Parts: sequence; C-alpha cells; structure tokens
Amino acid sequence: MRVAICDDVKECRERIIEFLDPHIRQGVVTAYSEFENGEALLKSQAKRPFDIIYLDIEMPGPNGVQTARDMREQGNNAIIIFTTSHVSYVSDTFRVGAFQFLLKPIQKDEFDKDFERALGQYKISRFVYNIRYKGKIAAFNIGDIFYIEGYNKGLSLFTNNGKYEYLGKLSDEEEKLLAYNFLRCHQGFLVNMDHIKIIQGNSIFLKNETEIPLSKHKKTEVLSRFNDYLLRFSV
Repeated sequence: MRVAICDDVKECRERIIEFLDPHIRQGVVTAYSEFENGEALLKSQAKRPFDIIYLDIEMPGPNGVQTARDMREQGNNAIIIFTTSHVSYVSDTFRVGAFQFLLKPIQKDEFDKDFERALGQYKISRFVYNIRYKGKIAAFNIGDIFYIEGYNKGLSLFTNNGKYEYLGKLSDEEEKLLAYNFLRCHQGFLVNMDHIKIIQGNSIFLKNETEIPLSKHKKTEVLSRFNDYLLRFSV
C-alpha cells in the first residue's frame, strides 16, 4: 500500500511518518512519499496513484480541498484523510469524498484508529469479484460495482463501464458480499453502500443518479445498516 503525506510544514510530515513507522516495518505500507504542496502531489499521483493520502488543508498554492478536487476529477479514488488546525474547514471536505478529518496536532490514538479504518476500506476496494461472462472469467474490483440485480436464475452486474449478465442466485451473492459493504435492499437488488448518495422514501439514489427500489419490509434494516456504515466510514 502506497501512502502520500502532503503538508508544507516539515514537522507535521515527520509526525505522520513516525506514526506510520510500525506499519512500514510490518510491510503494510510498502512505500511512502512526502510533498510540500498540492502541485507536487498532483504531478506524482498522475504517474502512479497513491492508496492513502494525508492531505493538509491550509497550504500555499492550491489548498488541500482544491488539490483533492483536482485528483477526483482526474479519476483518483485514493482514501483521503485531511489534516488541519481549524475545524471550520470540515464541511468543505465532504464535497471531495473525504474519508476522515484529523485535527492538529495529531494524536497517536486518533491516528491509529483512523489508519485501521482506512486500511479496512483499502482491503475492501482491492477485493476482486469474479464472474463467468460470455464464456470467460471477468474480474471486477469490488469498489467498481454499483449494484447487482437478480431475476429468475440470472444476475446483472452494473459498473461505470456498463452491464454484465451472468448466471447465479442473488442470495448466494448477498452472502458472499456481505462483508464488503453490500446490502440487500429489495428482493431483486443488492447494492454497494459505497455508491449510495441518499435514501429517500422507497428509493435509494446512487451517486451516478441511478434509482434503486427499496422494499418496505427491508427499509428499517437498510436504514440501520446504512447508518452504521456512515458512522464507520464518513468524516
């Protein structure tokens, strides 16, 4: 796993590296890079993306929020943990998919807790889901799957690249994907909570504006599980 630390203050970067050291020695973090500004980070990640980025908000040039926005526009889905001395910036981080928000000076217990959560999310995103599609094995990163629709003995998997039909039972896929933030929201739908934008009425709206039906008898369970998900993975 590759980690970037972007902060214009050297002491702040060194503090994060100190906290990362046990994970570096264990081989969990295979490489890390330091950056003094957002421009340098953007240039580096365009060549080889990072998995987790510790990003200071208050920097000269493009600040952390603008840097994160530019990365998202480039298609980078790294886990971003913002760092800052002012809580007033928290609301800005929601708009660029922040994973967490750490207040300076960063405390080791808070760092460790959020690193473990980020590591769990990273492992989920790296899980590969295989299906037999048109006589061949097709592999998908779990994070790329929006939802799976079931009908009779067939299934349809939906990603940003389109729809893939294959044989299977939705109940089997539900059991297989339960640990990877998927939930059964309807008799015929299994949705990836990472892609949910809002739950409203008897519908689930995804971030790509797709509308998924929400079964009335599953609504309480779905809202409870999605609330737990937000508590674990949101800032």
